[in-house]
Amino acid sequence: VQPPPDNSVRAYTLTDRGGVSLLTDGTGALPDVGYTRIQPDTGNTTPSGVAIFGGRTNGVLVSETGVPATPALMGGRIYAEYAGAVSTGLAIANPNDTPANITFFYTDASGTDLGSGTTQIPANGQRARFLHEDPFKTFSGTTFQGTFTFTSNVPVGVVALRGYTN
Repeated sequence: VQPPPDNSVRAYTLTDRGGVSLLTDGTGALPDVGYTRIQPDTGNTTPSGVAIFGGRTNGVLVSETGVPATPALMGGRIYAEYAGAVSTGLAIANPNDTPANITFFYTDASGTDLGSGTTQIPANGQRARFLHEDPFKTFSGTTFQGTFTFTSNVPVGVVALRGYTN
């Protein structure tokens, strides 16, 4: 069961060409899962940002990736692949006070549309899954290479990652 969202505000100040870094120590029994909104004061522009995810085993960094801060959007298309050691992951965050209704479909490398579906993300909630997992896996087959296209009824934050297990 997912805990309720933490909607607290954490103020920050950036100097010209400055930055801020917020870290977690990763010592909890379960990983923290969530998202952050960057909301500048009125009259200020939204700064650039990046989240860096690192995975450690016995204190040794074994995986790391950076994800840029992006504006919320109502639709998009990503490259999608899963086959053996390769898998595409998708995270969708709904920063709205109403549910996000997501409609999606796949197009294979030859241009044929196949496998479509819908899912709902609760208000201020999120969903992160690999495309070969529910609710995104909507057709048979153990491999796929093509695109994943989605639309939403409200603006959502989206991150796609290509994973490779060595």
